[in-house]
Amino acid sequence: MTSPLPLLLLVDDSEAILEMEQAALSRHYRISLARNGAEALARVAQERPDGILLDLSMPDMDGDEVLARLQRDPRTASIPVLIVSSETERADACLERGALASLHKPVAAARLVSEVERVLEQVRAARRRQGLHILPLQVGPLVVALPPTWPARWSCTGSRWWWWTWPPASGWSPPPSSSPASWW
Repeated sequence: MTSPLPLLLLVDDSEAILEMEQAALSRHYRISLARNGAEALARVAQERPDGILLDLSMPDMDGDEVLARLQRDPRTASIPVLIVSSETERADACLERGALASLHKPVAAARLVSEVERVLEQVRAARRRQGLHILPLQVGPLVVALPPTWPARWSCTGSRWWWWTWPPASGWSPPPSSSPASWW
């Protein structure tokens, strides 16, 4: 079974811009639309998108405020935000406050797709590097998860697991048996 496409939230008060972005991105992503900042925050809470394309100039709540609220909330601070705006200075200020990219309107469809993919791949790579890596170990009904940097090394003979360190602690030597499984 294939995993679903990533979900993007497109936020803009211009129907023409939303239609263009949706047409360009819908082959690669699932799309959700918001036409103002308050609607965008409601959709983020409801849908938890994988990325947000955010216009800055909108009625009621502009994109700057949406970005600030997203960054303040620990549940949404890690969602990548791309600014899509014709206001270069405001967009640059948003980059300093946590947005990951800025695209100047009007943006070509090919550039939009490539920039979204670049940012999302950059985020995926960073999450992989920071992810929790564990070594699952099951002994009977007991399951233990250890980090792979654990100072001991784990080995298995048949269904028996044992650990050892190298070099061994001073004065330690393995039992005379040739089979580590008999060390229990």
